[in-house]
Amino acid sequence: MILMRPELERLRLVMFPTDDDFVEFRTIVTSLIMTTDIGNPKATQVVTRAWEEAFGEYDVTTQQQLEGQGSTQSFSHHPPSKQSDHELDRERAFAVLYYIMRSSDVLHLMEDWETHVKWCKRCYIEFRAAYLAGKGTDPG
Repeated sequence: MILMRPELERLRLVMFPTDDDFVEFRTIVTSLIMTTDIGNPKATQVVTRAWEEAFGEYDVTTQQQLEGQGSTQSFSHHPPSKQSDHELDRERAFAVLYYIMRSSDVLHLMEDWETHVKWCKRCYIEFRAAYLAGKGTDPG
């Protein structure tokens, strides 16, 4: 891990005054990386549950009116569970970060062809290295 290099010791002391702070940071980073697996239904459930716990659940119903001017929408909101403001802010930050990570994981698809190919090659190399190290399946 780059952050563990000796020349970054002072930065670590500022970022992680206690061992618990470092463990929490590592847990957060690991969780964020794991949620980028958009093909994994469990990862999708984790992200969806985090969002619902942080922001509450929204049910959106669109009702077409038979007469009148188009459609109406009705919204019902199920607020998040009661917790301290700090805990709620933290959960909301995580939920937003989960979605940012998932979005960034596929944004190379919106790049020009050369950039897309470059990132696909890098992904293949990473998956192939994991396979050769016995940590994954053959990417083909």
